[in-house]
Amino acid sequence: MDDTKLTGVAREVDPQIGFENEGADVEYFAYDLTGAYAPAMASLTASTDKLTIDGTGASASFTVNAADLTGDISVSCTYGLEVSPATIPDGTASAEVTVTNASNLASASGEVILRSGDKRCYVEVETTGTPLETKDLSASPAYTGGTDSEKNYTLAAGDGSEGYTLEFRAKTDTEAKLFYPYAVTSDGNGFKVYVGSSSLGFYNSTTKKDGLSNPSNGGTFYNTDGLYHTYRFAVCPDRHVFVYRDGIAIDTLRTDYFAGQPEWRTENGDVEENLFINPDFEGEWHYSSSRGIVDLIEGWDVSPYDQWNSYQEISAEERSNEVDQDNHVLEVHRYMWEAGYSAAEISQTVDVAPSEVYSFSALAKGGIKSDGTQLGSLRIQDLQNSDNKVTIPVTSDDYQTYAYDFETLANTKQIRVTCYLERDAWGASITALKVDDTRLTGYSRLRQQQIGFENEGADVAYFNFDESGAYAPAFPSLTADEVKSIEETPSRETGSVQATVAGGMLTLSGVEDGATVAVYSMNGTQVARVPHYSDGTGIALPGRGLYVVLVQVGDQRRETLKVIY
Repeated sequence: MDDTKLTGVAREVDPQIGFENEGADVEYFAYDLTGAYAPAMASLTASTDKLTIDGTGASASFTVNAADLTGDISVSCTYGLEVSPATIPDGTASAEVTVTNASNLASASGEVILRSGDKRCYVEVETTGTPLETKDLSASPAYTGGTDSEKNYTLAAGDGSEGYTLEFRAKTDTEAKLFYPYAVTSDGNGFKVYVGSSSLGFYNSTTKKDGLSNPSNGGTFYNTDGLYHTYRFAVCPDRHVFVYRDGIAIDTLRTDYFAGQPEWRTENGDVEENLFINPDFEGEWHYSSSRGIVDLIEGWDVSPYDQWNSYQEISAEERSNEVDQDNHVLEVHRYMWEAGYSAAEISQTVDVAPSEVYSFSALAKGGIKSDGTQLGSLRIQDLQNSDNKVTIPVTSDDYQTYAYDFETLANTKQIRVTCYLERDAWGASITALKVDDTRLTGYSRLRQQQIGFENEGADVAYFNFDESGAYAPAFPSLTADEVKSIEETPSRETGSVQATVAGGMLTLSGVEDGATVAVYSMNGTQVARVPHYSDGTGIALPGRGLYVVLVQVGDQRRETLKVIY
């Protein structure tokens, strides 16, 4: 080892602290030389991580610990909930947040989101809607029956804030018989449906959408049985519509899933910044487990319903501290291992004024094949003039804003804006088309409140509506204990109702005028219901088995019997 020593002059270090700055805005700079200290820990926590709210319009609260935060807390929530306050000021040590269930859905889930700078806090919320009040609409109908080709009624002045109910009883037992009821309020809460010999479904503008399924048998409506069937549409203020057939709940949808009829709009309203419903995809949507895709998106029409062709989802995507993981975008994919039979189209139909210019924009990316071919686009189509259209290619796998000023013609009533992803060959590698922040600015169109029907040969027993609210049908129900009791000791008093079954048709005699007849399977499921039953009317049974027949007059007197077929 070399023993040579290094020698030199020691240099003292001058103690200092400070900073260098290239244009940053500095609020303060401080230091403490007496020791190492931790900062006062900022807190953003809630008193619970989960709330349960029972009832539409009901509320629940939790407290927020906001000690030592250096910025205001913004409070927001997912669709179907309402929160107060919207902001908790900086420096508030503790605050109460009230959450209200604004949805009529039987059950739903959501969350409250609290944000302050980079800090986040979430509270899950489970809600239960208040069951609809029941009401009989068969008495004193607006239309007392017949085969008129159309009827139209004017709804009272108002905004439909309480909801409304439409009910009709009709026979559509052949393919030639079709019935088309409709209703709409001034704020656009409305629909048009079709009822045929084996179908029941909604219109999207002038296009029939996939029909509703019969939950009693897995899909089909057997309107070919030669019977009248009763249909009810209870439309809630939150734009949910509850659908019933013969007293059985069929489905719950939103009227905003479907575009209205072009003739409903009669005059111009004000210029609106955005005419789209659910423009940023933060609204309600439904995932179909049987199809494996998102099949319903509030405001937007999904086509096709086939994950082997293409599929879409509403996915969370963070782009900044403000547009964070709670932001959602539309994401459309091609099914890679199949060429496909159709383009993927997620579209919205908008009522527009004639001879006006509408400004469209959207944030989009993707839909690009591995060889650079651009298969994604944003499209605008005039629905009254097929040649008046534009295709805006999506040209990048990075987000860009795409915009276009679209001019309507003298007879234009509606335009359709489509997020479009073209099909390609089997095995093609195509990036997902993503869309967010859509906007359509221009004149709105006012809707004329109305309710009525169009008819192609259907036999209508009655047509009625109630503008005071959304009501469930008033129909008798059976508990499991009642079913068991009837099975063991069916009522057979002298002069009671008698039943016969032939060829799958149940007929009754001895039924009192004005009575309602309901038929139940032995598990308590209602399979048929006939209000104002007349002796000898046939009721189709769904198959061989044991049934309970309940005959009810008013709210008091019941008679029951067991039927074996």
